[in-house]
Amino acid sequence: MLRKWRTLSRNGYEMKTYLQFKTVVSCLILLLFFSCSSEYGGDSGDVNKPDVSTVVPPGQVLRSFDSRYPTAYQVVWSLVSGNYVADFNFNSRQTSSWFSDQGDWLLEKLAVPYNQIEPVVSKALLQTSYGRWDVDDSYILDRKDFTPIYCVCVTNKSTLSNIYFTVYGDFIKVIGDVNYRTDIPVTVPPTILKELNRLFESPEIVDISMVDIVYSEVSAGVVESMQLKTAIFTRGYEWIVNFWDLTGQTMPEAVLTGFKNSIYALDPVLRMRAMQTETGTTFLFYLNHEGKTIVAEYNAKGQLITVVTRNHVLAKQILMNI
Repeated sequence: MLRKWRTLSRNGYEMKTYLQFKTVVSCLILLLFFSCSSEYGGDSGDVNKPDVSTVVPPGQVLRSFDSRYPTAYQVVWSLVSGNYVADFNFNSRQTSSWFSDQGDWLLEKLAVPYNQIEPVVSKALLQTSYGRWDVDDSYILDRKDFTPIYCVCVTNKSTLSNIYFTVYGDFIKVIGDVNYRTDIPVTVPPTILKELNRLFESPEIVDISMVDIVYSEVSAGVVESMQLKTAIFTRGYEWIVNFWDLTGQTMPEAVLTGFKNSIYALDPVLRMRAMQTETGTTFLFYLNHEGKTIVAEYNAKGQLITVVTRNHVLAKQILMNI
């Protein structure tokens, strides 16, 4: 098990005015759009290709590199978007590491043979729609201020995609059409960092991404007590909603009882989630009801609050992207 966790500093937080959604449906729209095709904080297109094939970095970068990787060999440097990137071997592992021009370490990719990654990760991959794709590569991605995560590169004919997981096997996101530098350094905005520390107990940040739900929101993936949770913010960094997956064992008993006593009790359950806003936490059942996908929302007492169906113009976006 990878143990290289980071401890994020806790800062005082002065309560601000948060954006409140006027309807439950507005919050529900967020639930299925927390993944995106490029990481927040940078473009994954041509801007991330090396400026030159090899460069000689300044002294402060070399000193930082030597301190972090004293036994590295076969080192090749390149300049990518103003950062110095070293590709090399370290402890018999192919490694890539990014540094700022001031010598600050930013990112590391450490190759790990697929048969040596955590079994929960390989099992989780098989449960995704990419489970039958060919595994091309796998590595640990470690970024400054983030908790390390796994990435498995899979191919299907001419298509290459990166699938990201926590070390506990939780699916984070997929990036398709992978190019030369898909993984780039990402900065956590201070406002979001403060909010995450307010919302979660000892959050371990695994991802920051842009999502195009309504007006280009920001999604933050965090691990709290070994559970992956997602927080959605406005592009002005105002918190909107958190959500996370649940199982029959983690769903509150009162909610399960309310569901079992409802008219939907015999419907196949596709997914269960919790949704937290400033007004409290509710619980969602994604169901196949009479051949249609619906989302049934319950409060903590097990009372049915609302049911969203394909007939709702906004809900259609949710239900088509489960």
